[in-house]
Amino acid sequence: MTVVAPDWGECPEVVLHTTARIIRVPGRRPLRDVRIARALRGVWPVDAVMCATWYPDGVIALMSQVAAPLVIWAYGNELYDWDRMPSHLRRLLSPMRGRVKQGVLSRANVVLAISRFTADLVRKSAPRVRRVEVIPLGTDPEVFRPAPDRDALKRSLDLDGRGVVLSVSRLAPHKGHETVLRAVRMVASRHALTYVVVGDGPCRQQLESRVAEMGIEELVRFVGKVPDNELPRYYGAADVFALCSEERRNEGSVEGFGLVFLEASACGVPVVGTKAGGIPDAVEDGETGFLVPPRDAAAVARAIDLLLTDRGLARRMGEAGRQRVLDRFNWANTGEAVSDVLLSLLDSLPRKMEGR
Repeated sequence: MTVVAPDWGECPEVVLHTTARIIRVPGRRPLRDVRIARALRGVWPVDAVMCATWYPDGVIALMSQVAAPLVIWAYGNELYDWDRMPSHLRRLLSPMRGRVKQGVLSRANVVLAISRFTADLVRKSAPRVRRVEVIPLGTDPEVFRPAPDRDALKRSLDLDGRGVVLSVSRLAPHKGHETVLRAVRMVASRHALTYVVVGDGPCRQQLESRVAEMGIEELVRFVGKVPDNELPRYYGAADVFALCSEERRNEGSVEGFGLVFLEASACGVPVVGTKAGGIPDAVEDGETGFLVPPRDAAAVARAIDLLLTDRGLARRMGEAGRQRVLDRFNWANTGEAVSDVLLSLLDSLPRKMEGR
């Protein structure tokens, strides 16, 4: 395997521990894109080219004219993210972008979508797409696992004696933190609880102001961004995981899948999510947690209240979530699914392809 990537940021540890050849390409766009295309042409032999997104990766792969099957991943946001542009630019450039997107996706031999929702977005974006396969993301059940002593973890985080509702995500408008804040205020009279918010982002100051306006400063703790190796501690201390994302098409924001729900489930924590984007693929409603309508704080409050009250139900949902990760939603299964698709693709094509 050869990985061609820009010469910025840290290389993922999982790649460093493989036998992959890594080619880092310096410079800024658009010159860097040309250099990446040139680097791709220098890789031989090539059985398939896998792109992280349709743009710029898929465009660069087509620019390179490498004679190999093209595989593109699809997540969600990138399929309409230019909707964030000012209206006058959107009117000018969106049609052009839409045609390019349709052309790239249609020329891919297969598009790998991380959820059924994302697969539908791909088909709407490119009605002539050749093949779409849904391959959900996974997590590592050895890293994310139930805490042997939740009470001890709570004490270590100064949360002793309280029910813990947890969110882990970037603090962005579409993540729905304010919905959870309103729900926490509704159930505070029935439970001694703390809402722990892990993550950072552009909405932090706004959310902190809302907490003050709502008078719930003693119920909410903003932790900020924490290292990946610290995340299992927070999941392990949680009684309920809640993230109430919304689809905001005009802002180009959507939860294409919801990996954090799997991380919580792997830790044996029941989850509360929304019927938005690809979240219904990550949460089995009524089995591993509850799905509620977006922006419905009352429904979120009822789910949190039930899970904090009925500890037997919470335990069963947490166990079911853990088992679901072990059975299906783990990186080993994801890798095997990708391998199966690639092998079937290569078997269905001539060994030598004409250049695009």
